[in-house]
Amino acid sequence: MPMMILLITCTMVRRFFHRKDDRNSYRYVLANLVVTGMCSCSGISRALGIHVKNVQRYTKALREKGAGWFFNREDHRGQCHKFTPWSKEKAQELINMGYSQQATAQKFGLGEGTVRYHFRNGNFKKKLWGKGSLQYAQRTRPVRLPGFRVVGNGGHPG
Repeated sequence: MPMMILLITCTMVRRFFHRKDDRNSYRYVLANLVVTGMCSCSGISRALGIHVKNVQRYTKALREKGAGWFFNREDHRGQCHKFTPWSKEKAQELINMGYSQQATAQKFGLGEGTVRYHFRNGNFKKKLWGKGSLQYAQRTRPVRLPGFRVVGNGGHPG
């Protein structure tokens, strides 16, 4: 559903259209109104019920970075800068070798919660009892009980 900002000044009427969920266009329109001198930051703030600092921030961005910045910028929120695709791949290898979530996190200088989060979201899969894993090696070791003698090769195959 498109939204319309209708601005009536003394001699001219300007209309700006943008989708309701398109925040960057909305921010650009507000900054454009201030930069062209049609409105003041405080006037837009009072008319639309938004904080004046936000309007000032949008205006500063338009003046310093240009209109393209509003529409071509990448969203970096919610992305861990320490956990790149390469480090995720290496972490999966450690998990496959049998490292715990805590040990994996410590290897990369992350919090354990970060590794748990990626497990919950399905970015990591726990490998169970595959050859080459720590669990497999522990499972195939001979069991040595006190008072019993190990005969032969201790239960190791070949």
